[in-house]
Amino acid sequence: MHNLLRTFLLLFLFSNFLQAQLQGHVTDSSGQALQDVSVYIENTSLGTITNANGAFILKDKLPEKGVLIVKYLGYQTQKVAFSGQDQTFELRLVAETIALNEVVLNAKENPADRIIRAVQAQRKERLALSKIYTADFYSKGIVRMVDAPEKFLGQEIGDFEGALDSTRSGILYLSETRSKLFSRGDEFKEIITASKVSGDNQGYSFNSASDAYFNLYEQSLDFDTQLASPIGSAAFSFYRFSLIGTFTTADGQLINQIEVSPKRPTDPTVSGMLYIVEDDWALYGLDLKATREQTNIAPVEEIRIQQTYNYHPQSRQWVKATQVFSLDFGIFGFKGNVRYSFVYSQYNLQPAFALDTFGALVQEIKETANQKDSLYWERQRPVALTQEEISDYVQKDSIAKVRKDPAYLDSIDRKENRLKWGDLLGLSKTLRNSAKNSQWTFTNPLTKWTFNPVQGRATTLAVDYFKENENETQNSRWYLATTYGFGDKQAYPQLTFNRRLNSRQYTTFGFELGKALQQFDNKPPVSPLINTLANLLYKENPAKWYQNTYLRGRFSSRPIPSIWLDYNLGFEQRKGRTNQSDFSWFHPERPYAINRPDNPLYDFEDHRIFRQQLTLRFYFGVQYSARPDRNFYYQKEGAPQLSWTLIHGFGSDQARYNFLKMAFLLRQSLNLHAYGQSEIALRGVAFITGESPAFSDLTHFHGNETFIAPEATFLNSFNLLPYYHRSTDKPYASLHWEHDFKRWGLGSWPLIRLLKANVMAGAHALVVEGAPFYREWNLGLSNLGIGKIRGLRVDYVRAWGQVYKQEGLVLGWTLF
Repeated sequence: MHNLLRTFLLLFLFSNFLQAQLQGHVTDSSGQALQDVSVYIENTSLGTITNANGAFILKDKLPEKGVLIVKYLGYQTQKVAFSGQDQTFELRLVAETIALNEVVLNAKENPADRIIRAVQAQRKERLALSKIYTADFYSKGIVRMVDAPEKFLGQEIGDFEGALDSTRSGILYLSETRSKLFSRGDEFKEIITASKVSGDNQGYSFNSASDAYFNLYEQSLDFDTQLASPIGSAAFSFYRFSLIGTFTTADGQLINQIEVSPKRPTDPTVSGMLYIVEDDWALYGLDLKATREQTNIAPVEEIRIQQTYNYHPQSRQWVKATQVFSLDFGIFGFKGNVRYSFVYSQYNLQPAFALDTFGALVQEIKETANQKDSLYWERQRPVALTQEEISDYVQKDSIAKVRKDPAYLDSIDRKENRLKWGDLLGLSKTLRNSAKNSQWTFTNPLTKWTFNPVQGRATTLAVDYFKENENETQNSRWYLATTYGFGDKQAYPQLTFNRRLNSRQYTTFGFELGKALQQFDNKPPVSPLINTLANLLYKENPAKWYQNTYLRGRFSSRPIPSIWLDYNLGFEQRKGRTNQSDFSWFHPERPYAINRPDNPLYDFEDHRIFRQQLTLRFYFGVQYSARPDRNFYYQKEGAPQLSWTLIHGFGSDQARYNFLKMAFLLRQSLNLHAYGQSEIALRGVAFITGESPAFSDLTHFHGNETFIAPEATFLNSFNLLPYYHRSTDKPYASLHWEHDFKRWGLGSWPLIRLLKANVMAGAHALVVEGAPFYREWNLGLSNLGIGKIRGLRVDYVRAWGQVYKQEGLVLGWTLF
């Protein structure tokens, strides 16, 4: 009994210790709740921010007594003493008194410029210091739909699985994350210990500290587009600064409030307020925003970022304590907002790192991260939930249980799988079996048709079966298709199977067999749509074809993070083909060109050949995130990628067609921050052996004889080079360079400002042994369009080196 009583008392005291907390509400002088107020304990890095109701709560490792500091940009900081760990505060903040002294008023130089230059002088040192620490990290993300249409492109949108109410608004995504951060210069690692997603008890949130990285001490801010930092080295090229005034904190620190405004409204910039500590010349806080015109991202209405910094007395540094990132979006009738709140605490600014702390693994999610119960989150959550968020968790967790019921899944599938009249005009129809994680997709032969003079009018009927396991780490796909040509009266059946074994190395194997009409360049230089239009409208016949009957096996994997391996082996029976149709909508008197590439090296007799190909891709600076069920791989910014390929044709009944060749590709992206971004691709091929390979096995270069760009970027093609004109069995090297200026320095030009366009420039060169040097350059505008519907690109291209056309205009497009 004595031991039982002692155990009970210990549990009672321990539970009270766990439940100990400081909580309260923060309002302004009129009683209006203030959101995102920084609340922390003096001389520590224990803190939080208030929620939308102005509420805050502190529970984690609280001292028995101390001083609570309540700080909000634009308001006077309050200090409140506490003793004991269960207290509730009602706090009212008063607007800060901003003053300009006589020295500032009479200064000959803009005082704000002087302050910014002082910050710039210490920028590199502050940047280095800001990247050495360990810390605890909490994030909460919420995506809310404000308005959504009931239909889009004729299809019913639905209620996003119960997220939208009758007003077509509601929370689409709500999640929380707790993690431990390790940072040393450019090395970084995050270990996520807890993750919670509303409506998905087995899911993992997308919130991460690396995605929350916005550091003004860098040269630019990355919002999927680079915006010039207002304290970067090029700041005075982009911004005007105005000193609004100064105020003194409760600790006696003089803070300068500086307004930041862009010199040109369409430059990649931000606007808002900076708060700078006098003499330290460090950031005290910031409140900045960027509009669609500044980001050049069509769906984005406005991006806003707010940060507060606290003084760390032991190291005498100002460290980021809280951050709020918000985004308003709207496109195609959808309107909503995204909001992420971040809290950094328990800083160690002089850490001793273990030898294995850093490496390619930059984010690790612990296996039990999504298994934390509500009691854990009540104890560990530093930002109090609003009633709306509490209701969303309860409602979606209840709905999730219902939606996993096989009877419910069957009812939804029956509704979605029902054949509708609109399906007759669609490209395909999908039938799902959600309970078994499988689906059948049928292409529509009425809309899946093309034309070329070899097949005539051709249409395709295909069936795709896809099935994956419950956690989506393994899957299988069967694809059966038949294309029928009404001109040559032939069927071209194909069967493909692929099996993915895991989602860590993404090991996949499969096979394919069938008969197909292929272009001589197996990476087709002419898309089916462009070729069909060229044939029917102009009778030009740009694509050239041969028939291939094949059986191939394939294996691919990522044995280590920095290497991707791909191997395939197959047998091919190839036959030449001739035109079978002379049909065209126009120009009946004009004959089609023969189905033969215009190249003196053309040699293609019917033959059989075995073919194997090994490709190794080397990813320099590779990094990856490891979830319990899968890995996600990516590269450090600016790191190159090298591909090496060995292609072997052997066992041919035409001995001269046997060959062995080697190819390489080097690609690199160079982020020049506010000055734009460059992309470089360097290629080379050499035949090691081979008397005279078949024309389909020669090296082909992606040319273009139309005014439509074959790809969104010009890193794989030449826009004034005729198809197959330079195809060769000789060594070659090519260089493609393209730069997107992102409107840097050009956003104020009247035409560019009117069109809201980006300026593009590129240079392209091709060197083939025994052939004239070919080169071309392009200058154009991208991101053209009307309103939010953008993505059109127009380039002027000029070429040299035995060209059929020296100059021309090329059109291209992307989704946005």
